[in-house]
Amino acid sequence: MKTYDNSVYKIGKLLRERHVCLHSRKAHERCYSELRDYLITSNLNFSLENARDWLKEGVKAQISKNEFQARWHYVDQLDELIRTGTVLQDHLLLTKPNYEKLSEFWKVELDDYLKSRERDYSAKSFALAKLRCSGFLLKLQETAIYFAKEISIESICNFYELEMPITKSERYVILSSARQFLQYQVSIGKCEPFLPLLLEEDIYRYSSNKEIFNPDVISNISDTVTEISICSARHVFDSIDLFIQEFEKNGYKETAKHNVSHILKCLYAFLAINKMDYSPSLAKRWYEQIEHETGQSYRTWIRVLNLYERFIQNNGFLLSQKYSFKSSRTAMYPMWCAESVEGYLNWLKRSFHSDETIRTYKYNVYHFCDYLLNVGMDCFNNLEKSLILDYLNHDHHATVKGTSTRRTVLRQFVTYLEDNNLVNDKTLHHVFPNKVAGTTRIVTILSSDQMSGIDMFRQECSSAIDFRDAAMVMIGLRLGFRSSDVINLKLADIDWLHKKVSIIQYKTKVPIALPLRTDVGNAIFRYIKYGRPSSDSEYVFIRHKAPYGKLSGKICSNALNRILHLHGFESSVAFHILRKTFATNILKNNAGIERVVDALGHQDQTTVNKYLTFDEEHMRKCPLSLSNLTIEMGGVS
Repeated sequence: MKTYDNSVYKIGKLLRERHVCLHSRKAHERCYSELRDYLITSNLNFSLENARDWLKEGVKAQISKNEFQARWHYVDQLDELIRTGTVLQDHLLLTKPNYEKLSEFWKVELDDYLKSRERDYSAKSFALAKLRCSGFLLKLQETAIYFAKEISIESICNFYELEMPITKSERYVILSSARQFLQYQVSIGKCEPFLPLLLEEDIYRYSSNKEIFNPDVISNISDTVTEISICSARHVFDSIDLFIQEFEKNGYKETAKHNVSHILKCLYAFLAINKMDYSPSLAKRWYEQIEHETGQSYRTWIRVLNLYERFIQNNGFLLSQKYSFKSSRTAMYPMWCAESVEGYLNWLKRSFHSDETIRTYKYNVYHFCDYLLNVGMDCFNNLEKSLILDYLNHDHHATVKGTSTRRTVLRQFVTYLEDNNLVNDKTLHHVFPNKVAGTTRIVTILSSDQMSGIDMFRQECSSAIDFRDAAMVMIGLRLGFRSSDVINLKLADIDWLHKKVSIIQYKTKVPIALPLRTDVGNAIFRYIKYGRPSSDSEYVFIRHKAPYGKLSGKICSNALNRILHLHGFESSVAFHILRKTFATNILKNNAGIERVVDALGHQDQTTVNKYLTFDEEHMRKCPLSLSNLTIEMGGVS
């Protein structure tokens, strides 16, 4: 303890030489004496860490808040003397206001900031802001920083990590005051925008935390990202407001917009601190380091980062699309396989196949390629008929349709390989059967009780979702629309004046115009007026939660089954049953086949012949006499 005792003696002498009052000198002596006893009892040497542990664990609960803060400063003074041989005058004068300890340069900049905020503060809050900002600037001044433009990342991080003898809420207020001062400096061009962000706890931990982003991690991220950068870190910051506007247009509220802003500010701060430009792969590597910190909100982080990638590259994005960092399946394939599969999928796109079709096709191709790789295939040139036949023999499906779809897709894929000279044998496609026996399904329609239940629901419903369900189901039942046509119905498709609905069918691309029945029109009008969220969307039926975009076809079937279940019909049905019911009802009303063809928007009557089987009343009027066919009526002997 000799070194400790000598240091305590020196600081006592220093206090006398600088004419510090007797009361303060006595308080110093008591603090150092009690600390000495603690160190001896605990068999410890003096260190700032040990001294602060003593204060927090053994002293804090026994003394007042002001006395605890004073002792904290006494320990700091002793540590400063041991490290430097002296104690700065300002560090001894604890009662001198921090503002008075500032250099004239800092006083000028602080006065300018406080003047800009005079209207925001009461007299008391103004004084507190001056006190807190002065303490922040004093710490910068101690590191030889005297102007805002000289503030460094290291100085901000050191201040953030500074241990203070105060509560968490008091620390938050101090950091907030310092952050607001820096934000003012940003607004007048004296600071980079990322500096005040580092004083936000939730941004610091995701962008600057030294436990996560040590030099080795930063070096590894930099070395493993070879992708060409898309934009600068500052461009990321400048684009945040525009990105948030896209969410706002789609009906997202403050919580969602705050999450978007927070995530992109974290990314920007990380890029700016490490002098990196933005690229999707770099964003991915950064997120991998903090993923364990994001907890249950990890899906939000992934979605925002992927949406931002689309936003930067395409100046827009689809909020209804699902995004993830999951690599493409082809990324796991060898080059010869991946290039061929990607080429085939791109050919499908150029051939105007829908995204849904391409998604179905690609998984069939993936399954086939997985099999080829598992059996040791190293090039499509070596593909033989026997290998394809072996695959087909082992490929089993629950339905005939599944088998047929898989073989049709693979036949097309192999033909693509042949046409592009990727296989030696140009007759491989003959291995796949041209056709698979079709299946015939029994057509079912709604009963009169079920239709009555739907109409009753339409008249009695009262909630926004119920209004939507009733309108969608009535369109299917009275107009025969497919679910795809219901969800794609636009406000402009409805001619209210002439009571007519005109659409181009989603499936067949055939235009069709139908009269708007009163009950259907009332259901749609009531939904638009009392149930539909306020949105600029062109579609009649939209989501009732942000984003207020177009619905999926499954929503239509869900609506129908909700209504039927409410009226005691427990079995679930597909929305297409309404179209079948609509066609059958036309026949029962003596409209004829031609009317059914027109109403359904079909090209010929062969596709509607199956509905004739439900016209029982008319079929009974044209029975064939068995006696004319020399067939006797009687029982089986």
